[in-house]
Amino acid sequence: VDIDEGSKLIAVAQIGDVKYVSIQEAVNAARNGDTIVVVKDHDLACDNQTLILVAGKKITIDLNGKQITVAAKGTTTRFVFRTEKGATLTVTDSVGGGTVTTDDSSVLYYMFCNKGTMTVAGGTYTLSAVNGGAMFFSTNGNMEVTGGTFTQTTSGWMFNTDLNGVYKI
Repeated sequence: VDIDEGSKLIAVAQIGDVKYVSIQEAVNAARNGDTIVVVKDHDLACDNQTLILVAGKKITIDLNGKQITVAAKGTTTRFVFRTEKGATLTVTDSVGGGTVTTDDSSVLYYMFCNKGTMTVAGGTYTLSAVNGGAMFFSTNGNMEVTGGTFTQTTSGWMFNTDLNGVYKI
């Protein structure tokens, strides 16, 4: 949903001057090369297995000093950020202070790269799911960590790979 000036909806993300009520809506609208800027602290509470899915395009998500909190409702959330075949996602934080945290026991994989490319270049990430899982998981994809702060307070792995997944740290 693109938000106009008279709307009562609250913008969470934007691309250029166009505002969106969710990060996923901005991702869906993004074109190759776009940067999605998070403009408001955001709680991602949902029943889906994937919270932010990028498929078939090259985009950047700038945390912009904002906080994304993940709390699954009803089912087990498996992925916070996920790339699919043909996708390239870079997650950064241009101003500092941007965070992604889980406050729920359901999140199993934090950054999941499936036949795509994912780069984490900034931000602070805390995974506190009691079910274990992995902070970063790559399946037939390329994952690169060039910046950021990472804390995992659960059993499980910080980095894990399957099939031909590749990491560069």
